[in-house]
Amino acid sequence: MYNIHYDHISQIYLFSASIASHTSWAIDYTDKILMFDHENDLLRRLFNDIEQHLRQQGEQYLKQTNHCKDYAELFKQDQCG
Repeated sequence: MYNIHYDHISQIYLFSASIASHTSWAIDYTDKILMFDHENDLLRRLFNDIEQHLRQQGEQYLKQTNHCKDYAELFKQDQCG
């Protein structure tokens, strides 16, 4: 097959009643592809992966938020009075 890198693709989810019929081309994408022949298995994995991604994003946003809060404290001034 082609030697193309798809770094922007993190995962490929394939749903098929016949996984065996896709192994010839899918072997080139073993680092990216997940194959499922049961709908519930696919959906469970997909939603778990989405949850994990959103949690990681949330943790990153929380770190950035805390950093901004700490930085804002450096500029805190006493009220004139």
